[in-house]
Amino acid sequence: MPVAQDSTNAWPLAGDATITWRHTNAHNWLVASTYFFVSSYWQSEPIKDFIRKARVSNRRLYRQIIREYVLWIGVAIGLLALACGMHGLRRGLLVWTFATALPALFALWTIMLFNYVQHVHTDPWSAHNHSRTFDGRLLNYLLFNNGLHTAHHEGASTHWSELPAAYAKIKEQIHPELRESNFWWWVFRQYFLAVLVPSLGSTQIGRAPFDPPTGEKVRKVRSESVGEAVEAGVNAQMI
Repeated sequence: MPVAQDSTNAWPLAGDATITWRHTNAHNWLVASTYFFVSSYWQSEPIKDFIRKARVSNRRLYRQIIREYVLWIGVAIGLLALACGMHGLRRGLLVWTFATALPALFALWTIMLFNYVQHVHTDPWSAHNHSRTFDGRLLNYLLFNNGLHTAHHEGASTHWSELPAAYAKIKEQIHPELRESNFWWWVFRQYFLAVLVPSLGSTQIGRAPFDPPTGEKVRKVRSESVGEAVEAGVNAQMI
Protein backbone atom coordinates (compact mmCIF):
# COMPACT_ATOMS: atom_id res chain seq x y z
CA MET A 1 0.00 0.00 0.00
CA PRO A 2 1.17 3.56 -0.62
CA VAL A 3 2.49 5.57 2.27
CA ALA A 4 2.29 9.23 3.08
CA GLN A 5 4.81 12.04 2.81
CA ASP A 6 5.49 14.81 5.27
CA SER A 7 6.40 18.38 4.42
CA THR A 8 10.00 17.54 3.58
CA ASN A 9 10.08 13.97 2.31
CA ALA A 10 8.25 11.81 -0.19
CA TRP A 11 8.30 8.36 1.33
CA PRO A 12 8.34 5.35 -1.02
CA LEU A 13 5.56 2.90 -1.65
CA ALA A 14 5.99 -0.32 0.27
CA GLY A 15 7.33 -2.81 -2.24
CA ASP A 16 7.32 -0.30 -5.10
CA ALA A 17 10.69 1.15 -6.04
CA THR A 18 9.30 2.68 -9.26
CA ILE A 19 7.17 5.45 -7.79
CA THR A 20 6.90 8.61 -9.92
CA TRP A 21 6.98 10.96 -6.92
CA ARG A 22 10.28 9.92 -5.33
CA HIS A 23 11.49 13.50 -4.78
CA THR A 24 8.61 15.56 -6.12
CA ASN A 25 5.12 15.20 -7.52
CA ALA A 26 5.85 17.90 -10.09
CA HIS A 27 5.57 16.78 -13.69
CA ASN A 28 7.90 18.35 -16.24
CA TRP A 29 10.54 17.33 -18.77
CA LEU A 30 13.36 17.33 -16.22
CA VAL A 31 11.60 14.96 -13.81
CA ALA A 32 10.44 12.72 -16.66
CA SER A 33 13.82 12.54 -18.41
CA THR A 34 15.71 11.70 -15.20
CA TYR A 35 13.14 9.22 -13.91
CA PHE A 36 15.08 6.32 -15.46
CA PHE A 37 18.19 7.06 -13.41
CA VAL A 38 16.33 7.72 -10.15
CA SER A 39 14.12 4.65 -10.50
CA SER A 40 17.04 2.42 -11.52
CA TYR A 41 18.95 3.46 -8.42
CA TRP A 42 16.05 2.68 -6.09
CA GLN A 43 15.29 -0.60 -7.83
CA SER A 44 18.86 -1.86 -7.47
CA GLU A 45 18.66 -2.82 -3.78
CA PRO A 46 15.38 -4.79 -4.01
CA ILE A 47 16.79 -6.61 -7.04
CA LYS A 48 19.94 -7.52 -5.12
CA ASP A 49 17.79 -8.62 -2.18
CA PHE A 50 15.73 -10.79 -4.51
CA ILE A 51 18.87 -12.47 -5.88
CA ARG A 52 20.25 -13.03 -2.36
CA LYS A 53 16.97 -14.59 -1.25
CA ALA A 54 16.90 -16.80 -4.35
CA ARG A 55 20.43 -17.98 -3.62
CA VAL A 56 19.32 -19.20 -0.20
CA SER A 57 15.73 -20.28 -0.81
CA ASN A 58 15.43 -21.21 -4.47
CA ARG A 59 18.59 -22.53 -6.07
CA ARG A 60 16.84 -23.31 -9.35
CA LEU A 61 15.73 -19.71 -9.73
CA TYR A 62 19.16 -18.48 -8.66
CA ARG A 63 20.88 -20.59 -11.37
CA GLN A 64 18.47 -19.20 -13.94
CA ILE A 65 19.30 -15.63 -12.87
CA ILE A 66 23.04 -16.34 -13.13
CA ARG A 67 22.62 -17.87 -16.59
CA GLU A 68 20.75 -14.81 -17.78
CA TYR A 69 23.41 -12.44 -16.43
CA VAL A 70 26.17 -14.54 -18.02
CA LEU A 71 24.35 -14.53 -21.37
CA TRP A 72 23.71 -10.78 -21.21
CA ILE A 73 27.29 -9.87 -20.28
CA GLY A 74 28.73 -12.51 -22.62
CA VAL A 75 26.83 -11.15 -25.63
CA ALA A 76 27.92 -7.59 -24.81
CA ILE A 77 31.57 -8.63 -24.53
CA GLY A 78 31.30 -10.75 -27.67
CA LEU A 79 29.90 -7.87 -29.70
CA LEU A 80 32.60 -5.55 -28.34
CA ALA A 81 35.30 -8.04 -29.32
CA LEU A 82 33.76 -8.42 -32.77
CA ALA A 83 33.62 -4.66 -33.32
CA CYS A 84 37.23 -4.20 -32.21
CA GLY A 85 38.34 -7.16 -34.32
CA MET A 86 36.70 -5.69 -37.41
CA HIS A 87 37.55 -2.02 -36.91
CA GLY A 88 40.44 -1.82 -34.48
CA LEU A 89 40.30 -0.82 -30.82
CA ARG A 90 39.42 2.86 -31.09
CA ARG A 91 36.92 2.67 -33.93
CA GLY A 92 35.59 -0.63 -32.61
CA LEU A 93 34.74 1.00 -29.28
CA LEU A 94 32.86 3.74 -31.11
CA VAL A 95 31.00 1.23 -33.30
CA TRP A 96 30.05 -0.86 -30.27
CA THR A 97 28.95 2.20 -28.30
CA PHE A 98 26.69 3.58 -31.02
CA ALA A 99 25.47 0.24 -32.41
CA THR A 100 24.93 -1.65 -29.15
CA ALA A 101 25.43 0.18 -25.85
CA LEU A 102 23.55 3.42 -26.52
CA PRO A 103 20.57 1.73 -28.28
CA ALA A 104 20.27 -0.71 -25.35
CA LEU A 105 20.37 2.13 -22.82
CA PHE A 106 17.87 4.15 -24.85
CA ALA A 107 15.51 1.15 -25.03
CA LEU A 108 15.51 0.82 -21.24
CA TRP A 109 15.13 4.57 -20.78
CA THR A 110 12.18 4.62 -23.19
CA ILE A 111 10.41 1.71 -21.50
CA MET A 112 10.72 3.34 -18.10
CA LEU A 113 9.68 6.74 -19.44
CA PHE A 114 6.51 5.18 -20.85
CA ASN A 115 5.87 3.61 -17.47
CA TYR A 116 6.36 7.01 -15.85
CA VAL A 117 3.89 8.87 -18.08
CA GLN A 118 1.30 6.14 -17.56
CA HIS A 119 1.33 6.71 -13.79
CA VAL A 120 2.36 10.27 -13.01
CA HIS A 121 -0.45 12.40 -11.51
CA THR A 122 -2.84 9.42 -11.40
CA ASP A 123 -4.84 8.22 -8.40
CA PRO A 124 -3.80 4.76 -7.13
CA TRP A 125 -6.69 4.86 -4.65
CA SER A 126 -9.27 5.04 -7.44
CA ALA A 127 -11.04 2.11 -9.06
CA HIS A 128 -10.26 3.28 -12.60
CA ASN A 129 -8.07 6.42 -12.41
CA HIS A 130 -4.94 4.62 -11.24
CA SER A 131 -3.13 4.90 -14.58
CA ARG A 132 -3.11 6.88 -17.81
CA THR A 133 -4.30 5.23 -21.01
CA PHE A 134 -3.19 6.03 -24.56
CA ASP A 135 -5.75 4.40 -26.82
CA GLY A 136 -4.40 5.41 -30.25
CA ARG A 137 -4.59 2.51 -32.71
CA LEU A 138 -1.12 2.85 -34.22
CA LEU A 139 0.64 3.09 -30.87
CA ASN A 140 -1.15 0.05 -29.50
CA TYR A 141 -0.58 -1.89 -32.71
CA LEU A 142 3.16 -1.33 -32.32
CA LEU A 143 3.21 -1.93 -28.54
CA PHE A 144 0.85 -4.91 -28.27
CA ASN A 145 -1.83 -2.73 -26.66
CA ASN A 146 0.49 -1.60 -23.87
CA GLY A 147 -1.06 1.85 -24.15
CA LEU A 148 -4.29 0.45 -22.71
CA HIS A 149 -2.67 0.51 -19.31
CA THR A 150 -5.78 0.92 -17.17
CA ALA A 151 -7.25 -2.30 -18.57
CA HIS A 152 -3.91 -4.02 -18.06
CA HIS A 153 -3.77 -2.99 -14.39
CA GLU A 154 -7.29 -4.22 -13.75
CA GLY A 155 -6.60 -7.56 -15.41
CA ALA A 156 -2.86 -8.20 -15.35
CA SER A 157 -3.29 -11.73 -16.72
CA THR A 158 -5.46 -10.56 -19.63
CA HIS A 159 -3.84 -11.42 -22.96
CA TRP A 160 -2.75 -8.34 -24.91
CA SER A 161 -5.14 -9.20 -27.74
CA GLU A 162 -8.09 -9.02 -25.33
CA LEU A 163 -7.18 -5.65 -23.80
CA PRO A 164 -9.21 -3.52 -26.29
CA ALA A 165 -12.41 -5.32 -25.27
CA ALA A 166 -11.52 -5.01 -21.58
CA TYR A 167 -10.77 -1.31 -22.04
CA ALA A 168 -14.07 -0.70 -23.84
CA LYS A 169 -15.94 -1.91 -20.74
CA ILE A 170 -14.34 0.64 -18.43
CA LYS A 171 -13.49 3.50 -20.79
CA GLU A 172 -16.35 5.78 -19.76
CA GLN A 173 -15.52 5.33 -16.08
CA ILE A 174 -11.98 6.67 -16.51
CA HIS A 175 -11.35 10.38 -15.94
CA PRO A 176 -11.25 12.16 -19.35
CA GLU A 177 -7.79 13.61 -18.60
CA LEU A 178 -6.45 10.10 -18.20
CA ARG A 179 -7.70 8.99 -21.62
CA GLU A 180 -5.43 10.18 -24.40
CA SER A 181 -5.73 9.28 -28.06
CA ASN A 182 -2.48 10.72 -29.42
CA PHE A 183 0.64 9.92 -27.41
CA TRP A 184 2.93 12.25 -29.33
CA TRP A 185 0.56 15.21 -29.06
CA TRP A 186 0.34 14.58 -25.32
CA VAL A 187 4.16 14.54 -25.06
CA PHE A 188 4.47 17.75 -27.10
CA ARG A 189 1.76 19.45 -25.05
CA GLN A 190 3.19 18.32 -21.71
CA TYR A 191 6.91 18.84 -22.23
CA PHE A 192 7.02 21.71 -24.69
CA LEU A 193 3.81 23.77 -24.77
CA ALA A 194 3.30 23.53 -21.00
CA VAL A 195 6.67 25.21 -20.49
CA LEU A 196 5.11 28.33 -22.01
CA VAL A 197 1.52 27.72 -20.91
CA PRO A 198 1.57 25.78 -17.60
CA SER A 199 -2.17 25.19 -17.69
CA LEU A 200 -1.61 22.76 -20.58
CA GLY A 201 0.37 20.43 -18.34
CA SER A 202 -1.07 17.55 -16.35
CA THR A 203 -2.41 17.99 -12.83
CA GLN A 204 -2.96 15.51 -10.04
CA ILE A 205 -6.17 13.57 -10.64
CA GLY A 206 -7.92 12.58 -7.43
CA ARG A 207 -5.80 11.57 -4.47
CA ALA A 208 -2.05 11.56 -4.82
CA PRO A 209 -0.32 8.23 -4.08
CA PHE A 210 1.13 9.65 -0.87
CA ASP A 211 -2.31 10.82 0.30
CA PRO A 212 -4.15 7.71 1.58
CA PRO A 213 -7.94 7.94 2.08
CA THR A 214 -7.51 7.68 5.84
CA GLY A 215 -5.42 10.84 5.82
CA GLU A 216 -2.99 9.22 8.22
CA LYS A 217 0.73 9.90 8.08
CA VAL A 218 2.67 6.70 7.71
CA ARG A 219 6.29 6.36 8.65
CA LYS A 220 9.01 5.60 6.14
CA VAL A 221 9.08 2.01 4.95
CA ARG A 222 11.74 0.05 6.78
CA SER A 223 14.24 -2.17 5.00
CA GLU A 224 12.68 -5.22 6.66
CA SER A 225 9.44 -4.54 4.77
CA VAL A 226 11.33 -4.65 1.48
CA GLY A 227 12.98 -7.87 2.58
CA GLU A 228 9.61 -9.40 3.40
CA ALA A 229 8.25 -8.39 0.01
CA VAL A 230 11.29 -9.88 -1.72
CA GLU A 231 10.98 -13.09 0.28
CA ALA A 232 7.33 -13.35 -0.70
CA GLY A 233 8.31 -12.97 -4.34
CA VAL A 234 10.92 -15.72 -4.07
CA ASN A 235 8.46 -18.03 -2.32
CA ALA A 236 5.93 -17.39 -5.07
CA GLN A 237 8.54 -18.49 -7.62
CA MET A 238 8.86 -21.75 -5.74
CA ILE A 239 5.18 -22.62 -6.01
